[in-house]
Amino acid sequence: MKPRFLSLIVVCVSINCAGARSSIKMTDIKAPVSLSPVIRLKGKIYIKNDNLQVKKTFDQEFSYWGILYSFVPLSDSQAAIAAINTSLADSKADGMINFKVTVKHCGLNGLTGAVLGIIPFMPGCLTARYQGEMVAISGEGK
Repeated sequence: MKPRFLSLIVVCVSINCAGARSSIKMTDIKAPVSLSPVIRLKGKIYIKNDNLQVKKTFDQEFSYWGILYSFVPLSDSQAAIAAINTSLADSKADGMINFKVTVKHCGLNGLTGAVLGIIPFMPGCLTARYQGEMVAISGEGK
């Protein structure tokens, strides 16, 4: 009897589906964004430390929740876009360089998800960290 019970626990833990999802559309950001230190602004190429001045560093985390194996999002995925647009406007930046997104699961997924993750209505979460440098043109582009 014990081996079957143990096998059932192993199966339940291995098919754990707790989690969340989100997506952002870069087209919703009101200024050009680059994943590298080089950016095209106003038809010209600009490079960090050459003809771009860093106005502000953007570094914010957002948590996203979901149920039904992450098919039903419970969080606003536009909050990150709004924060980036606000930061760009506040810093009077022309664009953002070195943009990256780091995603990790919340502790809830590992703690309760290991046992209860097979239940469709068990909420799951993830944390996304958005980072980048708000820049302004400070010289001639190429």
